[in-house]
Amino acid sequence: MSNRPQRQKTAKRRPGATLKDAERRRLAANSRTQRGDQPKLYVAWCDGGVRGDQAAAAFVLSSPTGRVIAEEARIVGGRTIEEVECLAVAAALEQAAELQLDELEVRLDSQVVVGWLLEDPRPPASARPLRPVIKQLARFARVSFRWVPREENARADGLVWAAITDATRP
Repeated sequence: MSNRPQRQKTAKRRPGATLKDAERRRLAANSRTQRGDQPKLYVAWCDGGVRGDQAAAAFVLSSPTGRVIAEEARIVGGRTIEEVECLAVAAALEQAAELQLDELEVRLDSQVVVGWLLEDPRPPASARPLRPVIKQLARFARVSFRWVPREENARADGLVWAAITDATRP
């Protein structure tokens, strides 16, 4: 055994590279754009929020190239944040069906709701909040669900809080 102190190991990186996951995702997306490898699915960014007795659900639908094709915020009557998040997903699915989209990726910042949507069988506590979502799912060939950090969902989040703020003004 050596009595020499060991050096701390650090990850090596190329110049211009990063060690942060969010930055890696952004760099990868930029690289795909430059190569022309655009995602093939429409994306629904969904969010919900509750402040006091007011709740709002919002979504932003974007094309595979990232162009916004629809967005909406609604004041809803959800009791819990999970219910409101589910109402946002249901509203996005309803709008996507009206636009005749067959395949969709739903992104939201609620790990609980994404977990509910991905579990098979779904937990009993999710039955009531997921009812409007499941009703809409039958209208699509394929829908995938993905959790994203709140920062990536900023546009839908902004719509939610703007709607709640407007609803609480006298």
